[in-house]
This record gives sequence, C-alpha cells and structure tokens, in this order.
Amino acid sequence: MCIGAQTNGMKTSNKNCNVQRDQRCCGGGDDLSSQQTFALSTTKNFVANEQDMYDAMDLEHYRYVVTLRNSRDRYLSHWKHVVRAFYPNYTTDFVTWWQNQPDNWNFRKICGTRCMSVPKFQITESLFQYTVDRLQNFEDILLFERFNETFATFAQNVGWNKMPLTKGGKKKNVTYPDAGGEWDPLMSALDDALYEMGEARVRGESGTLLSTGTLEAVHRYFETGKDRFCDSPCCSSVCSAY
Repeated sequence: MCIGAQTNGMKTSNKNCNVQRDQRCCGGGDDLSSQQTFALSTTKNFVANEQDMYDAMDLEHYRYVVTLRNSRDRYLSHWKHVVRAFYPNYTTDFVTWWQNQPDNWNFRKICGTRCMSVPKFQITESLFQYTVDRLQNFEDILLFERFNETFATFAQNVGWNKMPLTKGGKKKNVTYPDAGGEWDPLMSALDDALYEMGEARVRGESGTLLSTGTLEAVHRYFETGKDRFCDSPCCSSVCSAY
C-alpha cells in the first residue's frame, strides 16, 4: 500500500507512510474533532488501517481502506518477522509465541480503542457487532491472498495507476524454530468472520451473513472464551515479542 501511494505521487513523512509514530491515524486523539483538525492541515485523504483505530471515524474527510488476511497466516508471518529481527537470538517456537499474543489481531485493530485492553478471548457480542458495523464504513477492502486483484480495484476507485509488481528485498538466511504445532480456533474465530465478510464485499455483496462453520466458531468463542479466565489481552504477565 505504501509503495502504491508513493508510486502514484503521494508524499509521506517517512519510509512506511505513517503520519504518527504509533502508526495510528489521525490527530493524536480518540475524538472526531482531533481527526477533523488534522484533516484540515493535510492533503492526505484516505486511511489505510494498520494499528488500533481511534473510536471516531472521520468519514467526511477520509476514505478508509483495510487489507484483510488469513488470520493464522498473519500470526505466522508476524512471528517470522520477529525471529528475523532478533536472529539468531530469538528461539521461541511459533506455538509458544502465539499463546502469548492477543487473540484475533485483525479484528482488534479494526475494533480499535474499545478492544485494546479487552482480555484474551473476552471480546463481547456487542463489540463484535460494533466492529462488523465499523467494517461497513470502509469503502475499500483488500484481501492479502488476492492482493493484485483487489489492489487493482482499489487503485481504480481512487484514480491510481495499478501497482507494479515488485520483488521483495533480499532476506536473511534464517533457520526458524518450530513453526508447526497446534492452533487454537478461538485465536482466529472473529478474524475469520471479518475475512469472510470481506470476501463477500469483494464479490460485490453487501450483507454480513456467515457460513455455518464460521458462525459456529463465532458462537463457540462467545460461549467458551470466558472459561479461559484471561485477565489481559495476551493472557500472560508479558506478551511475546512483536
């Protein structure tokens, strides 16, 4: 997304396009007035969500876009990024790492301020509905697994040229700790629901109906998550590195 913006003549303040050091947008406050004040000071006119969103969405001044990704794959990619960043001194395997991460990462970032401190597996049905409704305010939804296709649609919507295909930079020759092992379905149940809704949006459908399997997983989250007795987002005294 950042490369696409730069390719199409948008200037940013730093290499990864964030307007704030905390990767949030915009204005430094959770209220609408802070965002409106910032909007009047810049020519930037869309928000590509990355970190915990502010509670207010300034739909008058900004177009909102988000890239959704298969939840477990995102956790795995994040873990690999951590291993590379600290290599060769980080030896925590994938299972141990995600067990000390917040659940439903993608969902929490879109939910934003209201979900930041919610303990692991304790997101409520009302917060789920709030976030589902919030997703409807995003004018553009991209899917990581279909990025070239969905980015092309987004680019057309905002009048950009299509993003050129580029090869990634040279990566470290890294031997990763064990990347296999178990996976807890509650870690991704709400992420998976949003992803399924995103797929529907890409198909041109506006509804929020879920498949039977995904709906059952969401219900299981609400019914059994509280039985994990977590009291923090990572359900541990210290979150694993990220």
